Amino acid sequence: QAAVPADPPGVAHALVEAELGGATTELFAAFEIEPFASGSVAQVHRAQLHDGTPVVVKVLHQGTDRIVADDLDLMLALARYLEAKDDEIARYRPTIIVGEFARMMRSAVDLGDERSNLDVFTANFAGEPDIVIPRAYATLSSHRVLTMSLIQGASMSDRASVEATGWDVDALVQRATNMYLEMVFRDGIYHADPHPGNFLIPDAEHLAILDFGDVGRLSNQRREQLESLVIAGVSHDSEALTDVVIDMSTPPPGTDVPQLRSDIDAWMNRYLLAGVGQLDVAGIISGGMHLMHQHRLVLPADVALLIRVLLRLQGLGQGVGTDVRVTELLEPYVRKMAAKRFDPRRRAHELLRNGRGW
Repeated sequence: QAAVPADPPGVAHALVEAELGGATTELFAAFEIEPFASGSVAQVHRAQLHDGTPVVVKVLHQGTDRIVADDLDLMLALARYLEAKDDEIARYRPTIIVGEFARMMRSAVDLGDERSNLDVFTANFAGEPDIVIPRAYATLSSHRVLTMSLIQGASMSDRASVEATGWDVDALVQRATNMYLEMVFRDGIYHADPHPGNFLIPDAEHLAILDFGDVGRLSNQRREQLESLVIAGVSHDSEALTDVVIDMSTPPPGTDVPQLRSDIDAWMNRYLLAGVGQLDVAGIISGGMHLMHQHRLVLPADVALLIRVLLRLQGLGQGVGTDVRVTELLEPYVRKMAAKRFDPRRRAHELLRNGRGW
């Protein structure tokens, strides 16, 4: 997340000058040659603009884009081979999964995409000043270099570090949850890498989120399915949950729907009713995968990615030691979703759309 070995001295500095077309002494009032952090894709350097504004300069590791491209080509070749040779593996659509992963990874190693993502998320959260997103400087950025405003704060690594900022732990977890629900259900684009290193707490009233190289996107149809999934889960409605799972996963003919409903009910009661701090994340994943495999169901790649992201977000709550239940975190937003779903204007729009379809 932040302690990957940096490139040899001078490599990143030379890349910045080559990409931005000038000496760092001309581009910046100050530029630190040594990075203060280095992740899997890039390293970051402190710098200062000529007007005195402190910034960070994110620089892609040497050869990372080429290495990723080679690895993705190899993964796709293996996926195609396995899909052609093994009918059982083919059911899980490995080429589609690799394709989704490839799209994310290519975006992660193109800092021009991250700059565009920063602009999108800044616009989406313009009305919520407590959410802090770095500002990108387009004239000092390229596909391999990204200059952003410097954000400082405490890490979201444990309960003590959170409480030291003045935040109540449960309130912070609730705010982070609401932020992600807004990304998913309101905006249809969400930050896809919610590990502790990508969150900072500037003070008792703000939450900052970093690194927008990995993002997920959802269609309107998928968002409606996910709304139904969340409402069914919070209301403990295993029948409705089964209907949504069937709608998403297109089960094979002959699926034993009553048994599927019974298994989903058992899985939900076993894993999803505990507090965030007591969640068995490994059990949730393995139990869900076993259930899907048992009934020969395949989740779409975008849903699988979202589940991974939400579980990692729940892991953040676990890491800071909150006891709040998942259902308690979701209930306020579920009420909003239900009100929106039954809004007469939305119903009229759906009726008109269905009428045209008939």
